Amino acid sequence: MIYRLDDGRLVVKLEDGENVLEKLKTVLGEIGWSSGVILNGVGMLRKIKLGYFNGEKYVVDEFEDPMELVSMQGNISSDDKGNILLHIHVGLADRSKNMHGGHLLDGIVNNVNEILIIRLERVRMRRRLSEKTGLMELFLE
Repeated sequence: MIYRLDDGRLVVKLEDGENVLEKLKTVLGEIGWSSGVILNGVGMLRKIKLGYFNGEKYVVDEFEDPMELVSMQGNISSDDKGNILLHIHVGLADRSKNMHGGHLLDGIVNNVNEILIIRLERVRMRRRLSEKTGLMELFLE
């Protein structure tokens, strides 16, 4: 993993075999960011887990083969204990150019990923369990 900061922006290059979610949490912890927006990400992933919330629970689909990371966006928040939480959605294309998308639950970098993140300076994003939905919902402070 290589990363650079530029006036409230973070550029991250992840390398083959790295776990996307683990590495993003690592770098965010190192630089002390807990609220931000993942603007985009491109590259390839393999060993992917995508979630789809059907109104009651997450339905998980798993993909072993590499897919092109066509789109990545999301946000960075924290829980009440200060743990960094990532809410990331991706669009992926398989070798036949069929698209798959959803909530990124896991994924390993295949070759490389390039990700751009911006920090929110005056807005603090927190997630708390909602009794109404049963989901970790976003609260703004």
